[in-house]
Amino acid sequence: MIDDPKQCPTSGDFALNLENLIGQENITTVIETGGYIGLGSTTIIANALKAQKDTMFLSIEVSPECIEDAKINLQRLELDHKVRHINALSIPRSLEPEPADIEELVVGHVNELREMGIAVEVEFDEIDRTMYYYLESAHHADVPDDGLKTAFTILKKHQRRPELILLDSAGHLGFIEFQYLISLLRNTCYIALDDVFHIKHIDTFCAMKGDPRFDIRALGMEKNGYLIAKFTPRG
Repeated sequence: MIDDPKQCPTSGDFALNLENLIGQENITTVIETGGYIGLGSTTIIANALKAQKDTMFLSIEVSPECIEDAKINLQRLELDHKVRHINALSIPRSLEPEPADIEELVVGHVNELREMGIAVEVEFDEIDRTMYYYLESAHHADVPDDGLKTAFTILKKHQRRPELILLDSAGHLGFIEFQYLISLLRNTCYIALDDVFHIKHIDTFCAMKGDPRFDIRALGMEKNGYLIAKFTPRG
């Protein structure tokens, strides 16, 4: 089995909260971004959906190589039949930040937050950070974009709407992806975040805390933190 330490743990508080949510709320329709190699949240969700009937689980991943690894891993876990993969950048290519914007986020903003006493996690040495984050999505320029819109379209064709959406995007895309998702959502659903104390989701976490549309149901410190919230659109 292909493994990687960057995956979120498949046991622990976050996994248990996701499993309980899916079972207790009878969730059958899920979208995930950043599926990676399938051994983290993908495995957690697919396992939880085994007890549910008529499920649709759409996992978005920008790297074709990671999707191939995920298929191998999920097949060995006998979960491949529960997951439909979408090879795409989750957001429209037009929303992808330029290197200068990435540097402002992963260097400038990180330093600002730390100076304010807010602990925020981030990978890579400062001198190389912008390049590494940029390459996470930029070197897949030939892959389709707007994977979230694609997932919503697939669900609509089946007269379904997302009941749970897990965002686990690249570190420099987290808040952009969150804002884009909210622009698409028209129904009440649960939103789960991995790494809420990482630069990936720290701004999303702050936005959720100040927005009455979000009812935070679970928040934990495991790994770089996790969050599960219920989103209710206005009107």
